[in-house]
Amino acid sequence: MYECLYALTEKQRKIVCKMGFGKILSLKIDTIPGKLAHFVVDQFDPNTMEIKFGRIAIKVDEEAIHQLLGLPNSGFDLTAVTPPKENTALGKAYKKSHDNKFTIKAKKIVEKISFGEDKEGLMFKLDFIFLFVNTMVECHINGLCKAGIVDLLNEDMDFSKINWCKYIVHIIKRCKKVWVPRDLSSYFRGALTILTLLYVDSVTCKGINEERTCSALEYWTSQRLQLREDMEIEQGGFGRGDFRGLFVTEESSDSEPSEATNSENTESEETGPGLTDPSSLEVFAITE
Repeated sequence: MYECLYALTEKQRKIVCKMGFGKILSLKIDTIPGKLAHFVVDQFDPNTMEIKFGRIAIKVDEEAIHQLLGLPNSGFDLTAVTPPKENTALGKAYKKSHDNKFTIKAKKIVEKISFGEDKEGLMFKLDFIFLFVNTMVECHINGLCKAGIVDLLNEDMDFSKINWCKYIVHIIKRCKKVWVPRDLSSYFRGALTILTLLYVDSVTCKGINEERTCSALEYWTSQRLQLREDMEIEQGGFGRGDFRGLFVTEESSDSEPSEATNSENTESEETGPGLTDPSSLEVFAITE
């Protein structure tokens, strides 16, 4: 997802903002440290929808997702749509734009967004949503993406009027319920980046981001998450900080992050692990 955001043109960024995904443009994460990820997922309770440890309980609900990502938390309910047994007309058209393939590599989506014929129309919008869902919400092994999300949409929809937060919460819960901890053959395919950001921004850690001045998406990078993991381990283990909640800004989901935000602290990202392979994000067996 990070590579896609990095490559968007100015016109494409404005379209993404109008779709309600403007805050996502601040994302600067392409990998999640394994030990930190394992702790967060292991402590997440899909029954109460909370990341719970000690006396702390971090809510994983629609409001939390909205505060973190800025996505719409009202509007059309995708979870109420029954997935069709066959591809819809829009689904067929979308698959045709990808040589009628049922599964598509995330890297191919990024290439199509950057170099395809439809860089600003409906297919671009579907490509962006498709990539977001398949890398940030529900992922699959070997970087393969499935077109199921497209069959829940139609070409007349205003994508900014969809309750994306409710959809994300629904998928997170489903993915945790089928994950088997400490089983190397069981992969957590859920919203790992989202859960990790909810944790690191809601719980303090001495020595890093103690005085917050910007949102989680603006501050946290892959390198800073690795530093956070190292510091928590050095300080005795995960979950020893104090609860403080998410840093909330008034930034609208249809506004673009400032130039300062986009360029802040990205000088080391180009050498970050997995940058050239968007399929590396999210999907792996989480081990201790």
